[in-house]
Amino acid sequence: MTAVAQPRDDVLVAHRGIHRLVPPAGLAGVGLAVLLAACSGVVIDGRDLDGTRWIAISVAGHPPVAGREPTLNIVDGRVSGSAGCNGYASQDAMAIDRNRIVIGSTLITLGRCLQSDGADSPVMPIEDAFMLALRGVDHIAFLDEDLVLSGPHGVLVFEPLR
Repeated sequence: MTAVAQPRDDVLVAHRGIHRLVPPAGLAGVGLAVLLAACSGVVIDGRDLDGTRWIAISVAGHPPVAGREPTLNIVDGRVSGSAGCNGYASQDAMAIDRNRIVIGSTLITLGRCLQSDGADSPVMPIEDAFMLALRGVDHIAFLDEDLVLSGPHGVLVFEPLR
């Protein structure tokens, strides 16, 4: 079951399959949360994103390196995946208000992908751009079937991973 009515100034906070409508001040620890346990996932434009997997087709205007495309997995309101070389995961659930989004803190492994001569692999600049853009994402939308995350550091475009 999906919650269809949402007060205009409330924020949907996804956490472990339970969604709460929280007044904006509630995100700062003030306000009364109304639990909506019937919700099953993070819903944007009528589409439930919980349990979905995505592969990047554009990273801040650049094509990803073939075979090393960043991925995005959404589970229990959290994001994780591969940035191209290293794995990443958000520490907290996303906060979503209509098409505005806050992903929050993300952790990433610290390896470097190197070429045989010891230089950085071509995937590293894409990974760096991906993580910079992901950490600054403040808008989420769909363009046909593609998921679009955008913010001040660039636009990330994903297609469903099948």
